[in-house]
Amino acid sequence: HVPIAKQYVEKAYALLKPGGYLFIELPRYHSFESRLFGSHWFHLDLPRHTFHFTPDGIQFLLQRAGFKDVSVRQVLAWEYAPWGIVASILTLFSLREEGRWVRRSLLFVLVLPILPVAGI
Repeated sequence: HVPIAKQYVEKAYALLKPGGYLFIELPRYHSFESRLFGSHWFHLDLPRHTFHFTPDGIQFLLQRAGFKDVSVRQVLAWEYAPWGIVASILTLFSLREEGRWVRRSLLFVLVLPILPVAGI
């Protein structure tokens, strides 16, 4: 949610003590969900998400800012994944703009089978 990611990463590098760590969490641009929903992918979230990074891209950005020993790990975040898929489906069918009852009923139908898997 930043206009110029490079400046924020450089500022973080300058603020960290030697040996400090920086953790960044971001949507996986080359994820299955992103490829499946394309321009309807919920996490495109334009205009708030102005940048989307691949693992190589974020690693390159961090190294250019001076970070050493950069480790990029991709993790399936269960607290986001089911809701992101549902939101992407709603966006795909343009139901995010419809009345609340349509969204809530579709959300219920789509999320109900996911709840046991999500541990809820």
